[in-house]
Amino acid sequence: MHERTPLTQGQSTALASLLGLGAAVPMLLQGAPFAWLPDWLGAAIAVLSVLGVLALFWNAGALRARYIALFVLALALAAGAGAAV
Repeated sequence: MHERTPLTQGQSTALASLLGLGAAVPMLLQGAPFAWLPDWLGAAIAVLSVLGVLALFWNAGALRARYIALFVLALALAAGAGAAV
């Protein structure tokens, strides 16, 4: 479980792109030029980029699928609790 898993150049590029996308796009969508976009779009892009990062780590053998499933379950429970409030 504590083994190092090297990433290929393509995986490193995809990882950097997904992390940049998840960090920058939600902030950029808050400006006035994008007022016609729905408010939840930035959050959806951030969540999908995090899921993409988790899938990349799983594909590289650095993460088990059960952790991704637990993340999705926790996200669904948090969304349900937020909707109930």
